[in-house]
Amino acid sequence: MTEQTNEPKKMPQFLKVLCILSFIGVGLAIISSIMGYFTAKAAGAMAQGFADLGTQMSEGQAGGEINTAMEQVNATLKYAGINAAIGVIASLICLIGVIMMWKLKKTGFYIYVIGEIAPVIAGAVLLGGTFFGGMAIAMSLIVPIAFIIMYGLNLKHMS
Repeated sequence: MTEQTNEPKKMPQFLKVLCILSFIGVGLAIISSIMGYFTAKAAGAMAQGFADLGTQMSEGQAGGEINTAMEQVNATLKYAGINAAIGVIASLICLIGVIMMWKLKKTGFYIYVIGEIAPVIAGAVLLGGTFFGGMAIAMSLIVPIAFIIMYGLNLKHMS
């Protein structure tokens, strides 16, 4: 007769470090989303001043470039509140996923992936195809993809 041990699975050190870093990252992301909202509102007043300057200079080529840049800035400012809300919600989704992965639940990985990718997709939709939007989207994918890959390497330890 073989004896089965009902010992709980031990969390690998690498997974533990990833989860701790993610807990810290979620907290910082929530703070960043909230601060980004208020910063965008304050920047809106400054942007209006630049828009007025662009209108005054619109006869020359520099004025046209300023107007184009202002359109991109205005698109970003227009959706500041929505982006902040999406950021907080996505961070909370990531938190749920990380807590589940801490408990070695594989479902947490998929929830985490949704929380990481959803705000990037939302940003792409809201900001459109502007150069600024495209650069922000590309830069915002670097860390999430790295963490998704590292968590994916630990899926074998989850059930």
